Amino acid sequence: MQVTIYTYDVWGNEDDGFDVNDVFTYGTYDLEDASDEGIIAFLNEHFFKNAQTLETINLDNLQQDTLWIELEQADNGKPIGRIVAKDEG
Repeated sequence: MQVTIYTYDVWGNEDDGFDVNDVFTYGTYDLEDASDEGIIAFLNEHFFKNAQTLETINLDNLQQDTLWIELEQADNGKPIGRIVAKDEG
C-alpha cells in the first residue's frame, strides 16, 4: 500500500508539554508489511537516521478502517509525525 510520512515541527518540552507547530510532507512510499514490526523496519529504512525499536517509538493507529499511525518518542511522548495510507479512490 502507498503511505505518506508526515513530520512535525514540535515546540515545548517534557515538563511543559509539546505542541505541534507545523506539519510537513516527508515523502510517499510503498509499505509492504503493516504490522508494528514491519512499520518500524519501514521507518528505519526510509525515515529515521538511527535505528529505532518498538521500545523507543510508540505507534498509535487512530483509525480502524484505514492506516493512520501517530508516531511519538516512547520516553517522553514527544510527537514525531504520522504515517497515512493514501486514498486509492
